[in-house]
Amino acid sequence: MPGVSEGFKTFLGLAFRLFPVRAETGLRVFGNPDENSPVFVTSNYDLTVKRVAKHLKHLDCYLLVAQSSGVNVWCASAAEGFTEHSVISAIETSGIAKKVKHRRLILPALSGPGINTGIIEKETGWHCQFGPVYARDIPEYLKNGFQKTDEMQRVKYDLADRLDVAIGCTLPFYFLILAFLLIFKREWLFEFHVISFPLFFFIHGFQPYLPGKYGWGKILSVEIGIAAVFLIYLLLSSGGNAYVNGLFTWALIVTFLMGIDFAGFSPNMKGEADELLIRMGIRKLWIFALKGTEKGAFMVGAKAIRLDQSKCIGCGLCFEICPMGLYSRDDDIKSYRVDAGRCTACKACVVQCATGAISLVESG
Repeated sequence: MPGVSEGFKTFLGLAFRLFPVRAETGLRVFGNPDENSPVFVTSNYDLTVKRVAKHLKHLDCYLLVAQSSGVNVWCASAAEGFTEHSVISAIETSGIAKKVKHRRLILPALSGPGINTGIIEKETGWHCQFGPVYARDIPEYLKNGFQKTDEMQRVKYDLADRLDVAIGCTLPFYFLILAFLLIFKREWLFEFHVISFPLFFFIHGFQPYLPGKYGWGKILSVEIGIAAVFLIYLLLSSGGNAYVNGLFTWALIVTFLMGIDFAGFSPNMKGEADELLIRMGIRKLWIFALKGTEKGAFMVGAKAIRLDQSKCIGCGLCFEICPMGLYSRDDDIKSYRVDAGRCTACKACVVQCATGAISLVESG
C-alpha cells in the first residue's frame, strides 16, 4: 500500500481484519545475527509482521516475510494462499542462504494447512520445523533449544484473543450500519450503540460458554434468550410500547449480524459460512479459495479424519501441528489416536503427514 502511513496500516489491520493489508516481502534483520542465527518465516499480513517483530526485536535473528497476498498466516494457509511456493520464493529472493551456514527455517505453527515442507526441502535443501503458535513464546522456544512445550503448540483463544479478533471482524459491519443510520435513521444512533456494545462483549466474551456446539447454534441461543425476554415483556406490559419494542428488535438484528460468520471468526470452530458459500457454488470470496480445496471437500462432503495405524511411524508431527490438540499417543506404542469430534477442518495434519497415514474419508 504505497503512500499509506504505517500507523494507518496498523489501524486497518486491527479494525478491518477481513481485508488484506500487505507488508513488504523480503528479509528483516533483528539485533546482530550471525551465520548461526535462527531464521523465522511469516506471511506478509502487515499486522502479523508487526506483532512478530515485537517479539523478535530483542533477539539476534532473521525474519523472512513471504507472500500471502496480505492475509494472515492461518487464513492464507487454509485458503492455499500461503504455501511452500511462497516460502521458496522468499528464500530465493532474499539472499538468506548467503547469511547463514545452517539450513533450518522456523515456520509459523499455523501455516501447517498450506505449506508442504517436503517440497521446500526437496527444492531448496532447507529443513523446516514449526515454531510456537504465539509469537510471544518465541524467546522461550529459543532458550529451550528449539523445543516447544505442549502449551506452545495449542491455540488458546482466551478472552483477549476473542476480543482482538472480534473487533477486527465486526467493525466493518458496524461502520456499514452506522452509515445507514446516519442517512436514514439518525434518531436511533444512541440506542444502536447502547445495545450493540454490551451485546458485542457478551457474545464474544462468553463465546465458549454459550449453548450450542458451533457458531450458528450459539448465536441462535442468544437470539432465543432475547426473544424470550421480549415475549415476557410483551405479555406483562400488554403489548409494550414502540420504543422498548424497537430496542428488542434492534437487539435481535444486531445479534443476527454479529453471528453471520461467528464460527469463522474463531479458530476453535469450523466455519459455517464457508460451507454455505461452497454449497451455493461460490468458489472464491475475495482472495480466499473455497471450493476445490481440501478444506472445502471436508466441509461439504461430510468428511471425517481417519488415522491408519498401519502407516503411522510415530513421528509425532500430527500431535505437534494440530492447534486443537486432537491427537494423543499411548505410552507403549508408536501410534497416535485422533479425537475427530472437535476437528475444525484446518487440514494441517493431512498436509503434513509424510506417510499418508492421515486422510479424509466419508463419515458414517
